[in-house]
Amino acid sequence: MTKRFNSALEFEQIFPQSDVPIMSIGTSHLLQAFARPDLELDQLPTILERSPTIAAKLLALANSAWSAPTSPITRLDSACARLGLNVVRSVGVALAVSSPFNTSRCPNFHAGQFWARTLLIAEATTLLIPCITPPPAVDIGTARTAALFHNLGLLFLVHHFHQETNQAFLRKQANGDLVLDELLRETLGIAANDAANLLAKKWHLPDVLAATMKAYQDTQYQGDEWPTVASVGLAVTAVSGIETQGSISSPQHPYLSLDSFKIEPITSQLLRAQVAINQLAQSIRW
Repeated sequence: MTKRFNSALEFEQIFPQSDVPIMSIGTSHLLQAFARPDLELDQLPTILERSPTIAAKLLALANSAWSAPTSPITRLDSACARLGLNVVRSVGVALAVSSPFNTSRCPNFHAGQFWARTLLIAEATTLLIPCITPPPAVDIGTARTAALFHNLGLLFLVHHFHQETNQAFLRKQANGDLVLDELLRETLGIAANDAANLLAKKWHLPDVLAATMKAYQDTQYQGDEWPTVASVGLAVTAVSGIETQGSISSPQHPYLSLDSFKIEPITSQLLRAQVAINQLAQSIRW
């Protein structure tokens, strides 16, 4: 039976460091390469050749019903051209960071749904930042990566505490008004962001990614990375509105505000993106 932790601090102190999933050297290289602001489409095949598993999954995606090529695609460069820079970069990052986690023992966790929502939040982050007034000091590429990383703590919990997280998912499915993090705290004494904090330290992630993983839900966060953290938090709220109401519903944040005239067109863009991203995510073997 799993010990219930009394606090996030106790979790960090007694959880075996050797049990924290390790990011491979190949994954680190891929993330660094994909983070370059000057990355070009023709550079992708060379980068992906160092990560054969991810390359194979992207090749499969290029041949899937979602992509619907007119003839089979057998070359990596052709696959990248078919998918496009943004899809290869976003999906490649998602595949890379998900690879250390085994989620198969938690039957009520659905990787396709998890990544569909995460990819939509990354898209929302990209669309919302230019609409924030006054403009925050945020690099959009970095913020998009932070959005892709923001909920890795949940994968950590699914990986290590599959029975407890499975029960939390079951209760959430039975009553949609319940909050997953609160259900996890009832059982484990910790939530996804607590696990994310430990994971970020173990992986030696940049401060901006670590802060987002820990504090994207904290609207009072005022650390050095607050513009990126708040921007991702705003995107999470926007996507929640899309999922429940079909609108981003003017998400509010104490430190950020959106240009109200741009909310409607962004809602339309996100609704279109949601359909495409859901189809994409279900076409991938996570």
